[in-house]
Amino acid sequence: MKLRNLLLVMLGFLLLSPSPLFSEGEAERAQVPGPAHALDLSSLVREALERNPEIEAARRAVQAKRACVPQAALGINSASISRPQESATSLRWRSSAKLHRGLLAKVTGTLIIDGAGVEFRPDKGSSIRWPFVEIQTLYIQARRITVTGYEKRGRLRTGTKQFRFDLGTDLPAAVAAELVKSVGRPVRNGNPQPEASSIATLPAHHRTGFGGTKSNGILRFREEGIDYVTKGDQDSRSWRWADIQTITNQDRYHLIVFGYRETYSFDLKQPLPPGLYDRLTDEVYDHNVKDLRGSVKAQPESSR
Repeated sequence: MKLRNLLLVMLGFLLLSPSPLFSEGEAERAQVPGPAHALDLSSLVREALERNPEIEAARRAVQAKRACVPQAALGINSASISRPQESATSLRWRSSAKLHRGLLAKVTGTLIIDGAGVEFRPDKGSSIRWPFVEIQTLYIQARRITVTGYEKRGRLRTGTKQFRFDLGTDLPAAVAAELVKSVGRPVRNGNPQPEASSIATLPAHHRTGFGGTKSNGILRFREEGIDYVTKGDQDSRSWRWADIQTITNQDRYHLIVFGYRETYSFDLKQPLPPGLYDRLTDEVYDHNVKDLRGSVKAQPESSR
């Protein structure tokens, strides 16, 4: 509104001002009668604005502010709110599965994982589908997936419903990693990739809270997170940095991983290499801060 009033004041000043807006030659051409040489009011206003340094500076300030926080970078649009969008991944996997119902009942069908979410198609009855946005967390193992959504459990029962599926075929570790990435929120992934590259490895003993033995395996520190690989798949884990709340160590022979979904205490069979602990804590801190603050990048003028 202020800019509009300023333009109106300037326009009136320019029209009533005795000083010429054009050079002598331009004034003569403007006075020549005929439609081809009629005075264009919009051109007059545009030229006046271009010659005013204050308005030009204000225009550049507005453009700079728009470039810092572009609306498209906020990701708020009607299409993304009205229906779930399929993620740009090649996530395509299916297996025969059994859905546990109560203590003994099981429903047979097919479990499908794709770029839009997770779906269970029973042999009889209606299918159940969870878009990624409706998945609160997952518990993944090679032969089992437990999906926790946001639906109430029912009468006089607290918490949300859990759907446990026993798989007919092994879930590939690469598919599990892609599924965890698509969900985004912290999960429990018991299906690590033993062949994935690592920056350091340590033999370790996972102990229980009372000092007992849970399992023995290998801690693998990767660029994307931490894996604990055991011979069986019951106690193996794969943590992304986003799954870890913090990491502590009492000394070079102990390490505790505080995940958002569970905590693992390790007795290290070899000392923690110098500098590795600092690198791990820096990674956890950097990812947590990045998730909290988010990131908005400026877009070029052509993309807006």
